[in-house]
Amino acid sequence: MHSEISPRPRGHVAQWISRLGLRNPSWREDISWLKLPSHAQDTSTEAVLTAFAGMELDMVLNHLQTHRDGLSNEQADIRRSIKGPNILPTHSAPSWIITLLKAIPNPFNILLIVLAVLSAVIPPGSWEGFTVLVVMVFISVLVRFWQEHRSSVAVFKLQASVSTNLEVRRQRSIILDQKLSTSSESSCKIVAEADLVPGDIVVLSPGSVVPADCLILESSFLRISQSTWTGENDPVPKIGNVSGEKGSSLFDLSNIAFMGTSVISGNGVALILRTGSDVLIATMTKELKKRRETNSFQLGIRHVSYMLIGFMLTMVPLVLGISGYTTKDWQNAAMYSISVAVGLVPEMLPAIVNANLARGAYVLSKMNAI
Repeated sequence: MHSEISPRPRGHVAQWISRLGLRNPSWREDISWLKLPSHAQDTSTEAVLTAFAGMELDMVLNHLQTHRDGLSNEQADIRRSIKGPNILPTHSAPSWIITLLKAIPNPFNILLIVLAVLSAVIPPGSWEGFTVLVVMVFISVLVRFWQEHRSSVAVFKLQASVSTNLEVRRQRSIILDQKLSTSSESSCKIVAEADLVPGDIVVLSPGSVVPADCLILESSFLRISQSTWTGENDPVPKIGNVSGEKGSSLFDLSNIAFMGTSVISGNGVALILRTGSDVLIATMTKELKKRRETNSFQLGIRHVSYMLIGFMLTMVPLVLGISGYTTKDWQNAAMYSISVAVGLVPEMLPAIVNANLARGAYVLSKMNAI
């Protein structure tokens, strides 16, 4: 007889079971909710959510080994110990050494260092000018480093402090030898977003933020904003019907709600499908980190920097040639052209821009805003 349950769980689940010494058949039935839908085209989050959207509700409940009235506390604890908390993968705040090294490379800083070396090398040599330029570079790097380091630490602390509680249906006790699609006595419980697991039943109300990738079970004029994904201002109606016509977009699925979207109006009940690093936004974040492109602000700063440097590289040779030709004193002409170059370089522009941006992030963190 062919069983749907894999006889040997793989990966981290198998290691977890091995550590606990749990190898009886009943336990293997308990972890069948970890399996992907059989008709999913591949293992990607998009394919899995599309497959769930096209399944009948009873099939989804049976696949996730859950019930319309939710899981029991014991079942939720077991699943949480396997899957981990419902938290998006985040990186720790960068060390101060990394922040310091990133604050040094800058076109203006490099140019000032070159000018400082030239001012000291060209006879008769101006060590006063060398010292002034080096001090200016040092102050610029120090200001940028301090503001960025403080703001990055504040932002990571703010992210760690953000916590959302939701209303979750929980069975009063574990039900044995009963079909998962039948109803049972349950109660609503306030649960932290980080404690949610696949198979939980959550209640959505206006103002709620969807805590994970969910399947809509019940809805009453439920409308959810997907502007963070699609850019559309109008909220999208969500209903508890089978969706996922062939060729339809993932964001056109009327019975799927994505983590991070917000409820604008109406009420609903949703089944948690995927949590933590398995949700769609987590997979998208991983892809963005692989090929992170320069944003428009960074392009603007770079354009201004290169324009100013180009203007300086144009003016300095002209000043050197005119001054040297008229005075016949090429050493003084070289020193004068270096002073002109220093005057044309906005030495503190990078420090001012970065300090203001970092200061803004720090102030927002103090106001408990993101």
